[in-house]
Amino acid sequence: MKIIIIYFILLSTVLYSKPVNLTKKEQIWIKNNIVKIGIEQWKPIVYLDKNNKINGLSGDILNLVIKRLNLKTEIINNKWDRLLNDFKEHKIDILPATYYTKQRDTYGTYSDEYVKIKEYIYVKNSNATIKNFENLKGKKVAIIKDYGTIPKIMKKYPSIKIIQTKDLEDSINKLLNNEVEALVDVQLSIENYIHDNMVVGIKGIAQNSFKSAPLYLFSNTKIPILNNILNKGLKSITSKEKSEFIYKWLNKANDIQNLDFLTNNEKLYLKEKRIIKMCNNPNLPPFEFTKNGDINKMEGITIDILNILENKLNIKFKNVATKSWSESQQFLKDNKCEILPFAVKNKERTKYANFTKPYLTLPLAIFTQKNQNIVNGLDDLIGKTISIKSGSSMIPILKAKYKDIKIKETFGVIESLQAVNNGNAYYTISNIPTVSYYMSQSILNNLQISGYMNITASASIAVNNNDEILLTILNKSLSTISQEQSRQIFKKWVGTTLEKTIVDYTIVWNILSVVGIIIIFFIYRQYILKKSNNALGNLVDIKTQELQTLNEDLEQKILKEVEKNKHIQEQLFKSEKMASMGEMIENIAHQWRQPLSVISTASTGIIMQKEFNILKDDKLIDTCNIINTNAQYLSKTIDDFRNFIKGDRVKRIFKLEDEINTFLNLIDSTVKNNNITIILNLEKDIQINGYANELIQCFMNIVNNSKDALKEGSEDNSLIFISTKLENNNIVIKIKDNASGIPKDIKSKIFEPYFTTKHKSQGTGLGLHMTYNLIVDGMNGMIDVNNIKYTYKNKEYIGAEFTINLPTS
Repeated sequence: MKIIIIYFILLSTVLYSKPVNLTKKEQIWIKNNIVKIGIEQWKPIVYLDKNNKINGLSGDILNLVIKRLNLKTEIINNKWDRLLNDFKEHKIDILPATYYTKQRDTYGTYSDEYVKIKEYIYVKNSNATIKNFENLKGKKVAIIKDYGTIPKIMKKYPSIKIIQTKDLEDSINKLLNNEVEALVDVQLSIENYIHDNMVVGIKGIAQNSFKSAPLYLFSNTKIPILNNILNKGLKSITSKEKSEFIYKWLNKANDIQNLDFLTNNEKLYLKEKRIIKMCNNPNLPPFEFTKNGDINKMEGITIDILNILENKLNIKFKNVATKSWSESQQFLKDNKCEILPFAVKNKERTKYANFTKPYLTLPLAIFTQKNQNIVNGLDDLIGKTISIKSGSSMIPILKAKYKDIKIKETFGVIESLQAVNNGNAYYTISNIPTVSYYMSQSILNNLQISGYMNITASASIAVNNNDEILLTILNKSLSTISQEQSRQIFKKWVGTTLEKTIVDYTIVWNILSVVGIIIIFFIYRQYILKKSNNALGNLVDIKTQELQTLNEDLEQKILKEVEKNKHIQEQLFKSEKMASMGEMIENIAHQWRQPLSVISTASTGIIMQKEFNILKDDKLIDTCNIINTNAQYLSKTIDDFRNFIKGDRVKRIFKLEDEINTFLNLIDSTVKNNNITIILNLEKDIQINGYANELIQCFMNIVNNSKDALKEGSEDNSLIFISTKLENNNIVIKIKDNASGIPKDIKSKIFEPYFTTKHKSQGTGLGLHMTYNLIVDGMNGMIDVNNIKYTYKNKEYIGAEFTINLPTS
């Protein structure tokens, strides 16, 4: 079998049978009437078995409807054409497996459709010319009399000569006797007949001319209440129950195959062997586990897969009872059994077993309690406690990568999950089908997938290393299992397919695309700004040299050069702002990593769930809310940055506290990366009539200087204090650090242009000079700096304190 990549997202419940809400009138009708049901021998769709019980795919569904509605029934068994004639004459009330035709719609009432089946073309093995319906034009084709597909074929291919037969046996005999060149019927039905009657010499051909056709419960038009009752019975059947019926009969049909894929030696081995002893893990749901606690009986995904292999190979897998997984492994070592059906290959096990190719590949996910944050991986969970089964192969891997990881070892998988569910551990790592199974049993009710691992677990069949031929047979037979069979097995054990939800992923991808474009734009703009800054710096050097060489018309030339230098200084002011913008862009890129990661993880998760048709509405809504929250955060960051760079010098009334918060948002990444703690003491509702954008620039220049000084300082804790208050119609803003203060010999120069203690590649020396001009000239305020001693949390510090005084209007 091809490797099956299983992406089953955690399900919180399984759909149980729904109640049948009958009206009083319907209840009375059921009590007072016997329903006559016509059953043909259309095996395995619907038929009477040797005990005269209704059986088959449609039969199972009909039986459940009868049971749920408590119908009293009378069964009439006959050939299809006779049943249909009796139905027209109202001698029969229900035909349970009927195709729709316009003609039938005139004398019967159709229920809701309950299953779809596909017709195949069958020809003799020697026929190599017929491959589709087009090749049947002008040829004779056998079809059971009054079969529902006949009108569709006649309409689309009028030149096909349809020979109506009594039943499927008659159709096959006519094909084998060359009376027709093909027959058309349901694949499941034909394959079943071929197997039961040992028919050889014919082959099936898949056709695309006609889609799979639905089957209906067909009821008497004179009893309209019966159709309403039947529909209510059908609606009571859950997706899970219907999937189990389909799997049951699909499994039987697919098992009817020959052993041409095996060599003669392999066939001889199976003929002599017949029974293969297996040891299972008695407690590994939903893969393999004891049935009702009986260690002699096993069930689960793996057991269902082995059931398919039993029918294919005509052998029996016999369970050797063990009490634990460890005992099962020991039994294989001691030759007490021959296979372990569900085993993950590792170095220790290869000493005594060979492994088939993986037939299951299970993604591992990170599970936390509900409403915890989505994570990008284990790096986001450092410091949190993980619960994991003692002896798990994951433990040494985790300890090697995360030396300080906190591990709570448990007795088993369910105990690990319960530890998270009950709050005794923050997270665990498990495969999704296992958790889905426990959720379906209502054992766990407080878990969610918070992230995915970049590793998977692959399951194989472990075979005793003395039996190479069995290993080869199992590999070949596993490869014949269809993906549809595997899908049905998983639907049976892990959960049901939920109703499809249409999800518009355009918004998600648009957000990611826009964010990507903005990042590229900002990076390019930063490059241009740096290049412009360097060019302007070189221009300053050139003009300074020219000033020194001036020797005639000194006064006029000095005035002219002063004007030029004033222009250059204005350009450098802009350059200083551009440099701040470059640093802010770096901050923003840093701040976006986490929300972008969350958006990517969340959107990938819902796409994955949608692909498997198991996306729940509440999960979709929660995930979209997460994406929206993070998108709003990105949008706010863009707005803050845009407001800063647009440069409009508009005087307006603004709240000081709001602008300080905007400033802090812009430098958030720088603060975090340099381990700086910001302590705020802001008076509420202070309003300024001024230039908010320029004030933010001043804050940024002051804090950047503090940051650089703190880097060079010796304090363990880097602190910056920002306080605001209103005094005598003046607004006082104070910003101080604990970087040991400004040396006395340079304190008086820090507001002078081009004064800097940094290397020339790190600063222009215009930051605080610009701040001084913006405060004093631009806002009619004052700015001063002093070294102060102060105490914070019982510890004495020394630092520089900038004091800004601004008028309120």
